[in-house]
Amino acid sequence: MQDLNLMHVMCAKLCHDIAAPLGAIRMGMEMLDTSSLDQETLDIVNGSIRASIHRLELYRALTGYASAPEKPSIDDVRKAVENYWYDKKVLFHLDDSLDHLYGWPARQVLALCIVAGDSLIRGGEVFAEQSNKISARGAQVQLYPEVLQALAGEAKPENLSSKNIIAHFSALIADNHNCQVDLTLRPDELCMTVVAKENTMRNVI
Repeated sequence: MQDLNLMHVMCAKLCHDIAAPLGAIRMGMEMLDTSSLDQETLDIVNGSIRASIHRLELYRALTGYASAPEKPSIDDVRKAVENYWYDKKVLFHLDDSLDHLYGWPARQVLALCIVAGDSLIRGGEVFAEQSNKISARGAQVQLYPEVLQALAGEAKPENLSSKNIIAHFSALIADNHNCQVDLTLRPDELCMTVVAKENTMRNVI
């Protein structure tokens, strides 16, 4: 858990340091005289700023809030995934029964939601109906082999990359609670469940 806490503090500082200049850029754009700029250019700039802020909010909810143990809340998680995927044809359904979760359990939900969202190649829906169960359904559901390996807690440090780091993070959270991620993967559905280690099973069809 010590390594996770160290990462947690470092990422919280990184998110904090980036949030201020991004906010200033957004405010500056709102105050700028844009009459000389065409609408397409404005849309590109504003869209890039919005996407950067949403991406930061997502990773802040996942790895930040080092000085606030009650964060992230499920509301933070819900807002983060909905904003991040707002134009990517992925809908998220986080059940109201999860509203009591915060801190590391909420981060686990968020990490698995990110993995689920990324698995929906052609869009679809992600469901979080229990604190330990996340599912994704769509026309094409796919996970890279290195992501499957990371979810199983079997990724070696030298094999970690941007493709599988979130899955690895989820596996670390589970491991620190004596659990693992059990998954079932089909062409149109992914189901991930956090279970006690002795009950873990894997089924890829």
